[in-house]
Amino acid sequence: MAHKILIGVIGLPPLPYRFNSTLSLGEITARAVEEARILCAGGVDSAIIQNLHDLPPTPDSSTEVAAYMTAVTCEVRRQVPDLELGVNVLQDDYRAALAVAAAADCAYVRLKSYVGASMASNGYSGGCCSQAIDYRHRIGADRIRIYADVMERMSRALGKEDPAFQASQAVGFGKADGAVITGDSIEQAVSFGTLARKSVPTGKALWLGGGATLENMAQWADVFDGVIVGLGFRQAGYSSPYCAEKIRAFRQALDTVSP
Repeated sequence: MAHKILIGVIGLPPLPYRFNSTLSLGEITARAVEEARILCAGGVDSAIIQNLHDLPPTPDSSTEVAAYMTAVTCEVRRQVPDLELGVNVLQDDYRAALAVAAAADCAYVRLKSYVGASMASNGYSGGCCSQAIDYRHRIGADRIRIYADVMERMSRALGKEDPAFQASQAVGFGKADGAVITGDSIEQAVSFGTLARKSVPTGKALWLGGGATLENMAQWADVFDGVIVGLGFRQAGYSSPYCAEKIRAFRQALDTVSP
């Protein structure tokens, strides 16, 4: 039975540089450390630190977001050393994500505009695969893995949606370590993932990027190698605390799923 990778999300409140911020850096860091501890105790394999509530996102992150996220992530790494960490920076900032990951000794980044082109609320996003892998090398961070979104629900592809082609481009041409699929519904994500599975070779990961719950696990578990869960672990909504019982139940159920 193949081990299914379970990834939690440490979703940061608005950072101090944002107009809607209400917490100090110390308060944000303490909350992130607590979420990391709960996720680790619940049995997740990894957690992505993301500036989830820096909304609306900016096309390019500022120096401030990289500085604040590095401070938070380094403290999470120090206090919860057994939890593998990844980084995602809104909106699609590969430089900030890789820089934070390198500084905080993280294992990987999630990049949402890696190949192709898309349109979202903040405008146009173009593929960054060439720039990202060159920048990763330039800062001495070749060890950091890249997981690339190829179908992402917060944006729309410009042109025909072709999950198999986009996944192939991400892990082949773009040298990503895996592809991440997220649909408008779990049914759409499974459909996209089934198509993408055909073009993702052995040794490259295919992750479900959102929408997973304990109740719909039977729909997606046979398609994906791993799953990213944020809202599904919380008590009630994105701003509510994590529920340790939900995390443990999800881990136990996932461990019983056959490939």
